[in-house]
Amino acid sequence: MARSGDGARQKRRVAGSTIAFEIWAEISLIPQIFIRTAQANFFSPAQIALAWLDYIDLYWMHIWDRLTPAEEVMRGFDDLVRQGKVLYVGVSDAAAWWIAKANTLAELRGWSAFVALQIEYSLLERTPERELLPMAADFGLSVTAWSPLASGLLSGKYRVTEQGIQSEDGKSRMDNPDMQQFAQNRERTNRVIDVLRSVAKQSGHSPAQIALAWLRHRKSPVIPIIGARRLDQLEANVAIVDFKLPAEDIRALDEASQIELGFPHDFLNKPMVKAFTFGGTRDLIDA
Repeated sequence: MARSGDGARQKRRVAGSTIAFEIWAEISLIPQIFIRTAQANFFSPAQIALAWLDYIDLYWMHIWDRLTPAEEVMRGFDDLVRQGKVLYVGVSDAAAWWIAKANTLAELRGWSAFVALQIEYSLLERTPERELLPMAADFGLSVTAWSPLASGLLSGKYRVTEQGIQSEDGKSRMDNPDMQQFAQNRERTNRVIDVLRSVAKQSGHSPAQIALAWLRHRKSPVIPIIGARRLDQLEANVAIVDFKLPAEDIRALDEASQIELGFPHDFLNKPMVKAFTFGGTRDLIDA
């Protein structure tokens, strides 16, 4: 953007570009005085961004504060869309039931609904398969995954020991003691990384590329949010669009990283329960 001598704004956009913007739920630490997201947190960041842009393509609610009613959230977003300041809205880091409630309210009242979901999802974090991904599929939400390499654990540069997670040079993000709290089950982590390295070696690609490509081969493809410090890292990440994982590699990765879906999913999948539910005709139903 450039400004003329008289201070008039000249807003510009790069042809073919998409502008996405996130809000962060900020709550005052002063007792009895807190600002809810539907008011200051929705409008202030948007107004700042719109001082430099004609409009925001995709406006993300970055995190669910577990305080603001869904009605206020969705009405606040709808106001921005109706004013032409925002085209679409997305949601990140929220419970599936709350997102379903929010979008149902929006549909019933003719408001703008969430069109996209941002979640942590990777070979090491597959719990969104329990509720979030089925919900997204039912509502037709596009899904993007943050931390698709599990904070670098799936890049192949870390080793997991009884003492914790350590990188080869001892200078990476996960070497920070504060980051150890995000480490998952070490036995499962090592199992997943071993299979990932094996698939990568056989395919001639890096572990990071295989982990990112796996996301694109889900039943409903997931868009990885990639990060890179160097150009060669970015080029390697983007290169995943040029190859397809063989079915046997996907199966090996799925089995190594498999999680228990828990109730009611595992219960409903039991043969006896299926027989009671469908009278023995489930296999005859095309669905």
